[in-house]
Amino acid sequence: QDNCLEDPTPCDPGWYGPNGAEPCSPCAEGKYGNTTGMSDCDKCAPDHYMPYTNATKCLRCGDGRVTNDVGLPWSCSGCEAGTFENVSSSVCQQCPSAWVSRGGTSACMPCSTGEITVNGQAACQKCAPGFHALMADRSDCSSCPNGWVAGYGKDTCTECQDGEPANSARSACITCSPGAYAADGDVQCKRCPDDFYSMIEGATECTPCGDGKVPNNAKTVCEACQAGQFENDSKECEGCPDAWWAG
Repeated sequence: QDNCLEDPTPCDPGWYGPNGAEPCSPCAEGKYGNTTGMSDCDKCAPDHYMPYTNATKCLRCGDGRVTNDVGLPWSCSGCEAGTFENVSSSVCQQCPSAWVSRGGTSACMPCSTGEITVNGQAACQKCAPGFHALMADRSDCSSCPNGWVAGYGKDTCTECQDGEPANSARSACITCSPGAYAADGDVQCKRCPDDFYSMIEGATECTPCGDGKVPNNAKTVCEACQAGQFENDSKECEGCPDAWWAG
């Protein structure tokens, strides 16, 4: 009588058994077996999953999607907005400063000129007129200083020239009209004072009329007092009193 025993049949890939042989059982969800004769199945690695039994390999989550553990049977979670998947470590990480993501991605995108990050680096938003983006980290918009302006979506403010002060919103420089002026440092145009005039746009100072002359109502030209009138202390033409005359 032959007392020799046959060697047990080794388990196929995706199956496991005692000492890697029959009786064999299928690898459970979240595990796999990629060789013959396995005594236990391996867990799916991070960033991988397997929803079926007797698998020979696990499925990769895909860019922007990760698992938080090993040996997971079901699908993966997308990286949240403001984060990205570091494919070398298979974990979600915060986007670097001045970069954003909508989530579920393996890469962040930089904000453009005049933009800042908002909603936890989920999106970029342009700065309003009168403000400029802080370029170092694009975390906020900063108001332009006095005498400087910025349009919509700008990284820097531009200084207004003499005679062209910034408007109240600091979004544009204003050219002073004839009859007004803006000296260095003025934040708005000012009407020429009494007995002074300005004929040009963008004036930085007004010109005195001189004796016997007064400015018109618009302060754009000087007009000589008529015969029989003189310039009084109020810088107005006034008729001479009786027995007096003006030369």
